[in-house]
Amino acid sequence: MQQVECFDICIIGSGPAGAFVANEMSTIGQSIVIVESGNDSVDMDITNSVDLQDSNISGDINFGMSSQVGGASNLWGGWLVKLDKIDFTKRSLFNFKGWPIKFDELLSYYKRVDNYLELNGALDSKYGASNLDLRESEIMDSPFKTRSIIGSDISLLIDMEAQKFICDSSYSKILSLACLDKKTNTVKYLKAKNYVLAAGGINNNRIMLHSFARVRNHLAFDFDVLGKCISTHPKAEIGKIILYSGLDKSHDFINTKKKNVSYLKYQVGLAENVLIEHNLLNHCIRIDMPGRSKSVRVLEKLSAFTLNLNAGFVRSLLLSKPFVYFGQVLFKFTETLDFSDKNGNILNVRCFFDQERRSSNEIALSSEISKSGLPLARINWQFEKKDWDNVELFLSLIKKELEELMIGEFIYEVPTSYIGIHSHFIGGTVIGKSGDDSVVDENLKVHGIDNLYISGPSVFPSFGYANPFYTIAALSIRLSDHLKSKL
Repeated sequence: MQQVECFDICIIGSGPAGAFVANEMSTIGQSIVIVESGNDSVDMDITNSVDLQDSNISGDINFGMSSQVGGASNLWGGWLVKLDKIDFTKRSLFNFKGWPIKFDELLSYYKRVDNYLELNGALDSKYGASNLDLRESEIMDSPFKTRSIIGSDISLLIDMEAQKFICDSSYSKILSLACLDKKTNTVKYLKAKNYVLAAGGINNNRIMLHSFARVRNHLAFDFDVLGKCISTHPKAEIGKIILYSGLDKSHDFINTKKKNVSYLKYQVGLAENVLIEHNLLNHCIRIDMPGRSKSVRVLEKLSAFTLNLNAGFVRSLLLSKPFVYFGQVLFKFTETLDFSDKNGNILNVRCFFDQERRSSNEIALSSEISKSGLPLARINWQFEKKDWDNVELFLSLIKKELEELMIGEFIYEVPTSYIGIHSHFIGGTVIGKSGDDSVVDENLKVHGIDNLYISGPSVFPSFGYANPFYTIAALSIRLSDHLKSKL
């Protein structure tokens, strides 16, 4: 065992949850170390993190994540979508306890993310005269990879897998972090004044469960909250709209507007008052031309096929950096290509599902052990009849609005399967005011532990429909402000 020098801040994970706070803190002279289990190569082998045999997940188990410098930011398609105000609201019917952060405050941090991404301004919703709510989303010309903001003034330890936090006798302070150096197969202990766990939705839960299971009764937060009430942002093709008359290609439903460094698209939801009145979750649909929709589906099936390949030369080739980059370019090209000449009188509809929080959807520890000696994660996630009933009511109201606006007839069918990949694991180490029902406080500090913070989608106490990158980055920058205030 080898002792490593002390740092001001030790960050576990180099994706958006860790890289933004690292970059911000390095600008004020703090000594930063980032612990990254991968290196600069693509590594999408989930079997070293998840026990696939013992997990129970609705739909195919395809996890679009990579253990590498920059994490999932190397794979995402560059879609930027912010949470909505209703996602911050306490809604007991769905076990949403609300965020201890005000929505308007987070908007200011979205703008700071824009500075990194060189965007014109934070996205906003567009409200019309009807009950429909048009939500802006942007597709970046070149998806932002957080590797670019990990400068030479930040110590980056690659092939170093975080395993367990070591506490003091009062369980109020982290003394060190035990890591496995995968290159030498030796355990090292990193010491820091503050620790930020930013290893992603699955591994944040996994490391916390492994670190504190034996001292669960001595913690200031309820250990039984850990890993509970997760979701994965499922989506599915839901139906089609038969237009009463052709839509102009500039219509907000189907238009893709070119901006400075991105493309603007609208997704369609229901206004907040309608969601509340009908006890609806914050689902959302994306309306698209058939040609574009079919092309995207083909690419998603190819991605899922690649992830399901057994280890070997073909898989290694398809998951190499050039192929992954080519896939990102192809996705963006397909999303922004003009298919208007083939539009006819039919539009395709894809739905992105919100979900209530329930403790049966969880990440727990398996009895199986990874190559590094850390227990694998066992995941249970289901989209139940209660969830589908909520989706069906949402779709019926969308149908009514589209007909009243004389757009067309919305023909939908509640699906039994999903599209795409389970890559957005959310929840399990949620933010809240009390250790009775949350793991971290409004500053992302673990309740009762003075120098341990958690950053990433695992802290979200609600799900919504939005791709989480934008919010992860905003919360990471907000965490840096808090750490600066501590100094």
